[in-house]
Amino acid sequence: MPVSKYLPQGEGYLKWFLLYAIIAGGMHSISCYLIPIKALITFTGPKAPPRAQAWAHVYGVKNFYTVMIRLYAAYELQNHNQATYFLTMWTFVGVLWLFGTEVFVYRTIALRHAIVPFVYCPIGLVWMWREMDYYLPDRAIRAA
Repeated sequence: MPVSKYLPQGEGYLKWFLLYAIIAGGMHSISCYLIPIKALITFTGPKAPPRAQAWAHVYGVKNFYTVMIRLYAAYELQNHNQATYFLTMWTFVGVLWLFGTEVFVYRTIALRHAIVPFVYCPIGLVWMWREMDYYLPDRAIRAA
């Protein structure tokens, strides 16, 4: 049985971009439960609070919700689901907000630990915004 049967179908590369985020977020969500204190290594800024197991679990649940939204979106791209598309864009905004406030406002995360979200999320947002008419053709017709 080929693995490709279970992967998202349809044209375009956005599903693969989302798949990377799904895998990375899923792995981190699992690590927040299996090795909770080590999973919070990101929070090493000058004002980082002490690491706690419950804190890791909350972070893991947040990652799980984000992963599930992006997973659903990756499979729904070919169905042109507008609500899922925009909700996925909001997940990138949420991650940018989380890391932006933690680095620059609360100073609980060192900048070096926020580089990946600060690069990956804007790429995802710009990509999804620029390709919106491709993935949501019905929206383009209504907007015209």
